[in-house]
Amino acid sequence: MGDGKRLGTTSGRRRIAGHELGHALGFCHKDPRRYATLMARRLADGPADGKPTRQDRRNYRALWG
Repeated sequence: MGDGKRLGTTSGRRRIAGHELGHALGFCHKDPRRYATLMARRLADGPADGKPTRQDRRNYRALWG
């Protein structure tokens, strides 16, 4: 993948990586109209910093303990 600069911005890559990691952990897409979430279907609807939101952390604890 080289240095990655051709593949988008650092924040965009961080959001995609976090979102895809969520799928690997068993999470499906969530509706961003209900609450802010890294698991929004569209990248632009998720948090700009690419970090899991408070609700994402709650969902993780509910699924994984």
